[in-house]
Amino acid sequence: ISVSAFLLNRSSDLEIYASALLLNFIEAERYVKNERVEAGSTKSELVEKAIQYMYDNIRKDISIADLLEHLGCSRSKLFRHFRDYKTARPLEFLNEIRIKRACKLLTDTSLHINEICREVGINNQVYFTKLFTKTIGMSPTKYRNTHNV
Repeated sequence: ISVSAFLLNRSSDLEIYASALLLNFIEAERYVKNERVEAGSTKSELVEKAIQYMYDNIRKDISIADLLEHLGCSRSKLFRHFRDYKTARPLEFLNEIRIKRACKLLTDTSLHINEICREVGINNQVYFTKLFTKTIGMSPTKYRNTHNV
């Protein structure tokens, strides 16, 4: 089962976040054991801190500059560490989180698509629909109709 499929089947945001952290930890352990970035901080801790920031601010329009300011690191360091532990760049990973959250909102609520866009931090419905369709393989409306019980 793929990580994306695994996370989509989880029942709550907390479970999704916990699953992502667990998978991140497992991936990190596979690649580098005890490799230090700076005193008291491992590469995986930097990535976990970035992911936590993404979850905490999912409704905001987060930029790389926001992440760098929060983490207190350079752009190259952030991208290097993400590359070591994730298959996606930071903003690609953020979009994956947003789309997974949108899937949950589409199946669990009757919110309109434009409201779901805002809930996941995307203020342009056309962009949201294109991103959702590209990621999931169907439009948000079709996804809702297919997955509503």
